[in-house]
Amino acid sequence: MLNETRGSPDPTLLGELLMNLLETELPQDLLEVLPFPEERFTELTKLAEFDWSTITEPAKTETGWVERTYRMPKEAAVVIDDAIARVKRDSGNVKDWHALEFICADFSAK
Repeated sequence: MLNETRGSPDPTLLGELLMNLLETELPQDLLEVLPFPEERFTELTKLAEFDWSTITEPAKTETGWVERTYRMPKEAAVVIDDAIARVKRDSGNVKDWHALEFICADFSAK
């Protein structure tokens, strides 16, 4: 982003770069480290225009990891984020996936 000190980035090229990053990173992870508000990020990547129905469940990898993507209202995401943060705080800052697993296991046991 240093090129902005001497000019403006090409929005098309910047969007392509961000889309390349999205092949290996989650949008929320990129938003944490990139200097863009969510609206600008969505505009640059054209995620608002993306046809989410084309996403299929990824095959299970050799390590046993499965990637999940869910669309939900922001209010629901806030509730989930708060629950994950609470578990991480109370459990010694475990990984997000582990906190979510704990929440689901606790719910399933009731």
